[in-house]
This record gives sequence, C-alpha cells and structure tokens, in this order.
Amino acid sequence: MSAVSDGAAWVVRSGREGKRTVDFNLRESVVTLGWGDWVPRASVAEHGGREELDRHFDRYFSEFKNSTRRTARNEILRFRDRMFEGDIVVMPLTSSVTLDEWIAIGKVLGPMERAPSNPEGAHLFRRVEWLGTAADESLVQPDLAASIKLPHATVFQPRKAARAAARLVHLAAHGEDPGPSDVGGSLSNMRTPARPNLDSMFRDDLGASAVIDSEPDNKPLMATLTDTLGLRIQAYLWHATAPYEHEVGAHKIQITLPGAKRNSKIRILHDPGRLVLFCGFAAEFDTWSLWDAELFMVPEGISWSRNLQVSIEALTDAVACGVSTSTKNVRRTVIGSTAAGIITCRRSNLIEAIEARFRLNILRSLDGGI
Repeated sequence: MSAVSDGAAWVVRSGREGKRTVDFNLRESVVTLGWGDWVPRASVAEHGGREELDRHFDRYFSEFKNSTRRTARNEILRFRDRMFEGDIVVMPLTSSVTLDEWIAIGKVLGPMERAPSNPEGAHLFRRVEWLGTAADESLVQPDLAASIKLPHATVFQPRKAARAAARLVHLAAHGEDPGPSDVGGSLSNMRTPARPNLDSMFRDDLGASAVIDSEPDNKPLMATLTDTLGLRIQAYLWHATAPYEHEVGAHKIQITLPGAKRNSKIRILHDPGRLVLFCGFAAEFDTWSLWDAELFMVPEGISWSRNLQVSIEALTDAVACGVSTSTKNVRRTVIGSTAAGIITCRRSNLIEAIEARFRLNILRSLDGGI
C-alpha cells in the first residue's frame, strides 16, 4: 500500500442503522448507503439519473418532505457517480464510546454494487480495503476533525481540510495526523473535479415545475416558479470560493458580468416584476447562497468584482438543516451600511430558500431591515 493516497477523500456515515451497519461494514470490508433501501429496482439504483430518481421518490415516498427525497437522490448520485476506485473513505464508528475508536479509514476498491439480500441499510455498497479501523480523534488536527464531523450529512467530502486524503492514509498507517504541511509524498495525481455548470445545475435544482424563461447559459437565468404563486426570478450565478482572507472558512462570490471591464461599474438591468438574486454555489458543501441583489444596485453601479461573503457557519448550518439564514454587515447599499440577510440552502432545498429570500426582501422593503 502506498503511503499517500492518489484519490479524493470521502466521509460515508452508516445512517440510522448505526452500530449494526458499522459492524457489518467492518466485517465485510464495505461501506454502505442506507438510502439504497428506498430504491429496490436495480435499473433505478444503478443507472437512474436525477430526474428518474426524483420520479421514483416522488411516487413511492411522497409522505416524506421534498427536501428528504432530494437529499436521498443527491447522496445516491454522490455515492455512485462521484466516488472512484482509489479514493479514501472515512466511516465514523457510531458504536464507539471513546475517542481512541473514532473512525475507520479505507480505500475504495471498486464501483457501487447492489445486494438486496444484504441487511437493511446495506443494500447499496462499495468494497473497500480497511487501512485502519480505530483511529484516535485526539491525534487528528482540528481542521480535519471538524471536516469529518459535519452534522447530518451522510456522503460528503471533508474539503475544509487541506490534503485530507493523504493525511488520512498517514493517520491509518502511523496513528497520527501530520497536518496539511507535513504529510509526505505528493498529491499531484489526485483528480480535481471540473467546475460544475451552474446554469444547468440551477435549472435542475428548481425542479420540473419551474418554467425557464431564458436560453441555456445566458446571464441572467430567468424563471417562473409555478408552484410558488408564479414568483418570477432573475438569477445571477457565480461560484462561491474560499478562502475569504478576512474570515476563516468564509466563502465569497465576486460580481462580474460578461463584457464588463475591470474597474468599471456594473449596472443590473432589472426586469420589472422579477425577484433579482445574486447566487453563489459552494461546491465543497453542495449549497447555494442567495443575496438580495437589489440591495446592492446603487445608482452609480456596483463596483466591478465586488465580493459578497457567506460564513462557514451558514454553510454548515444549511448542510445540517436544509436552509439557513445569516447576516453580514455590508456597506455601499441602497440603504447605506446595513446587516444584509443571506439565505443558504442545500441544492434540494432551493425552492424553499428562494421563498425565504422573497420574504426577507419584503421585510427590507417594509422597514429597511434585512
């Protein structure tokens, strides 16, 4: 076994079956995904795309919240399509009662498989080679430990920690986390995922009931939300990236538009009757953050590459709860310096987040608040 991983790092929790699934996984050298119990049809589990999974969950699990069904879909797609052979996987040991038996660390050996005869919670699985089955939390650096502890997510990447995969391999082999700068070897062979197409992703996350009023990849994206009293939106999409140098863990968007020149002022052409949104996608958290664009549309125009920030707490709260509301003190708005409200959400909760954003905008128009 090489001392350094040549893949990405993932955390896969055992789900609601807890200790029984953890014991099964360690014994059978697999990691499992509990959502597989929701997809008994092999064709859907193994080949279904976003729309097919949505139709399946909406038909057979309509009693569950829409956000729950979309979370199931997203985590099946991550587990099946975004995890690769050679990636490093962490499984929290939910049965442990001491810090010295905190996580198991393994290396993915192959693609997702399906076995209906497996115990409940283990129908979908990936084979792994366990590198270490009782890593000690007290020997893990705070950044990596915090990334692994992200609450209420089942399948995710611990991207707040630099060089996570190599550090986890070292932890399994030597019993301690060397930190991001001291780990041996090179990660030059690790895959860097291509940036997602935000336009396509946003359209998907709006769902089938939304009517798209603009051409693909045109800025802004125009849509009518037929299930939300016909709310019409005008959305500008950017990647939300880290680090924001003045706040640890915060992500930022930078306001630019095609054709806008450096150091110029940006003027947003507002389609009357539409809710104008500035939207940032944080890939590490699979979340959207929504700002009230009209708040920043000052008469002289928006400064080119102005950045707007969202805190790490808002991002992690959204992952845990579906939707979070936070504020940031900002200057140069149509009402001067103020606490600007930010709505952050998991992708599966985008419609709910837009509704919350609309309510905040109404409050601002009524009393000058957020």
